[in-house]
Amino acid sequence: MMAAAIRVLYVDDEPALLDIGKLFLEESGDFTVTIALSAAEGIQLLEQEKFDAIISDYQMPGTDGIQFLVEVRKRFGPVPFILFTGRGREEIVIQAINNGADFYLQKGGDPGAQFAELEHKVRQAATLKRSEDALRETTEYLQNLINYANAPIITWNPALHITRFNHAFEQLTGRTQEEMLGKRLDLLFPEETCNDSMALIQKTLTGEQWQTVEIPILIKDGSIRTVLWNSANLLDPEGRTVSTIAQGVDITERKKAEVALQKKNRCAPHIIK
Repeated sequence: MMAAAIRVLYVDDEPALLDIGKLFLEESGDFTVTIALSAAEGIQLLEQEKFDAIISDYQMPGTDGIQFLVEVRKRFGPVPFILFTGRGREEIVIQAINNGADFYLQKGGDPGAQFAELEHKVRQAATLKRSEDALRETTEYLQNLINYANAPIITWNPALHITRFNHAFEQLTGRTQEEMLGKRLDLLFPEETCNDSMALIQKTLTGEQWQTVEIPILIKDGSIRTVLWNSANLLDPEGRTVSTIAQGVDITERKKAEVALQKKNRCAPHIIK
């Protein structure tokens, strides 16, 4: 599936330069460019539409490019912003960077090379922003998936410190995520089985995955629940484990029923035929 065109807002008080820039950027088919002759007109367009990047001149009547940048950041957040200006003073560059401009590009020289560089900067900034947005949306989705799952879910880092503890785990243990984040996993285990449980967890760091592993969990009130776990490791691009995620099923009542049934069978009188 083809990626959507990068939507650019181009603001400059020189109509001829706007027309040339629009033609050049749209020639590849990767951009759609909306033009505005002032910062005020640009703000109106931003109120009506969403753009992937903004190109702005510095010296414009009324509101200059830096003031426009400040207003954009205040009202519309981290939209990629490229200051494209004929003014090359160092203080303008510093102001642009300090106020959150993504790139600064000076006008002048060969028009073809100039607009090719502008296209590169816009593409780079917009692509990075889209990737960040997609990552944030994915992260938020996974966070919601974990937080609101019916099954207890926990994650820990290679140092065996808890990094996530969902609502179902809170309900299971009587402990909140706030009090458990950053704590060592051994706080979750009864003293008599803690060493065995930690030994099993250490094995996950070497790549071992749990399919059905029983691990007793210590509840805040001192009681113990038996939980059946499965796990998986999250790896970095080099294949190193950066986190382990485990999901559990509380089988305490089932285990009690099994024990009761076994006891009943042992106590039942033998029938002699």
